[in-house]
Amino acid sequence: MQTLARNQVYPGAIAVDSGDVYWLNTGSQGGDDFCSSSDGTLMKLAAGTTTAVTLTTQLQGATDLTVQGGRAYFATWGAYCKYPSSAVGSVFEYDGALKTRAMDLWEPDHVVVDATTLYFESVTDLNTRTIVIGALPK
Repeated sequence: MQTLARNQVYPGAIAVDSGDVYWLNTGSQGGDDFCSSSDGTLMKLAAGTTTAVTLTTQLQGATDLTVQGGRAYFATWGAYCKYPSSAVGSVFEYDGALKTRAMDLWEPDHVVVDATTLYFESVTDLNTRTIVIGALPK
């Protein structure tokens, strides 16, 4: 086993694109209380390097991650995991430009992309745990 990074703060979701490795650190609260932290980060270790770089900071309750074509897409559950602060966002790895893709979601998760579309799921009814599948242009 090769260790890629040490001393991360509750690392979570992980993704690979063109040999580069990306992961989310959920932040200092971590564990079951990950929603209350505001110091989550999106990290990248480029292929052939030994030092990870931070692509973006202050992610609250970061839950899922996917990467394609130099853009990392992620879901966050927001401050204390309460509506309406949860969102799906993206960051362009070359300039760090952060973009909110969808807001006012409840517990967004399972972010995936194809050539043209960003997909995610979000709860729409907490009592019945009804799930909606969202789709947005990349």
